[in-house]
Amino acid sequence: MDVNRRHLIGAGVAGAAAGTFAEPAQARRAPSPISALGRDATHFGVRPNSPDEQTAALQHALDAAAAAQSPLLLPPGRYTCGPLKLSAGAHLIGVRGATRLTFN
Repeated sequence: MDVNRRHLIGAGVAGAAAGTFAEPAQARRAPSPISALGRDATHFGVRPNSPDEQTAALQHALDAAAAAQSPLLLPPGRYTCGPLKLSAGAHLIGVRGATRLTFN
């Protein structure tokens, strides 16, 4: 069989019409704020390397993650905050040597 560009395009169109190349339902969904490891703190307004005090945003993110029984992920950066309360089930994940909580 002679394979050329027209055959490939025709096969692709026919396959897509038949659903051969259709994406699975999971791939079409909007990305979730929950990653493979847990919840991303930046989805709660926490900003790495911000000069602002972020106690309220961090506390809200910790509480939401603990309620969902999911770890809270802090991307690399410095986070200025005050005292935080870790409720039962709270789990915080950062990058070793790159994620720092600076308490004021």
